[in-house]
Amino acid sequence: MKKNGFTLIEIIVSIALVSVVLISMMGTLIKLKEVYSLVDEDTDILIYGASITRIISNDIIKNGDIKKISCSESGEACSEYSVYEKIYLTLGNGKKRLIEIIPTIDDNDNNLNIVTNITAEDNTIIGHKTVIKNSLRYTDTTDAVNTKLLYIKTLDLTKTEVEESSTINETVYGYNFKGFEVIKYVYPSAVRPTSEEDVINIVNIKMSDQSFDLTLYSSATQPIGG
Repeated sequence: MKKNGFTLIEIIVSIALVSVVLISMMGTLIKLKEVYSLVDEDTDILIYGASITRIISNDIIKNGDIKKISCSESGEACSEYSVYEKIYLTLGNGKKRLIEIIPTIDDNDNNLNIVTNITAEDNTIIGHKTVIKNSLRYTDTTDAVNTKLLYIKTLDLTKTEVEESSTINETVYGYNFKGFEVIKYVYPSAVRPTSEEDVINIVNIKMSDQSFDLTLYSSATQPIGG
């Protein structure tokens, strides 16, 4: 006798196979989404970095390059390979600039870092998610009373920590500004009077991922010995 249709066992096996395929595809889609997010973030930070260096470099060049870099309001010189939260620039035409890293705060001066708990299905806390915001601010401080904001950029970094089998798994998305490193190179001048020397000032804007550190260059001259 000829049978029509499928048996119950055949249907169950088919459903099981389709489920396995769908689960595999879901895992692949999740991985692809993570990769896309990372690539998207990298593209964003490259665009932001180009904008930051272009705006600040153009202002520095327009005003005669960097004549002096200090790491305190009193004029203290910066130590090489130290990282500072703010630096003070004196430009060639005498104008002054302050470039600094500041945390994002609310109207009551409270830091806006946001920490939330991550819970399991039984509502036990298995980790935390922290969103950290900070900004790079570039200010005209030539007139100490009437300062002028020239540029500001805020970045978000999200850090997730989850405990699994007594191991803390950490995931980081986004970026933050970390500070400034100042390097100065001095060379004998080949074309100017022997009483002068050429100077190259380099300001590295340190990022949470050093692969995306930003660099500002400025050349100038000074009397021999500074």
